[in-house]
Amino acid sequence: MSARSIVIFGVLFGIIGLAVGYLVFARSELTNQLIPLGDLFGRAENALGRFVRDVAGLTGKRQSVYISGGVGAAVGVALAMLLGRRR
Repeated sequence: MSARSIVIFGVLFGIIGLAVGYLVFARSELTNQLIPLGDLFGRAENALGRFVRDVAGLTGKRQSVYISGGVGAAVGVALAMLLGRRR
């Protein structure tokens, strides 16, 4: 399998991993609703904003979503290499 196909698989599965991670990890403990993307991934402009993010647990949730995206990308690359080896 070509390097281009491996990259495409990695990016595609990375995006899928991010989406699944968002659906699994980005829920509010109080309302059990998804946290808006802007709140989860937006920038904290000042120290108060960073403090609020830490207290709300958004930093850990964001990290979990990023990790699931990375795992998805790694699975995509491994799958592409496995499929390429079979041919």
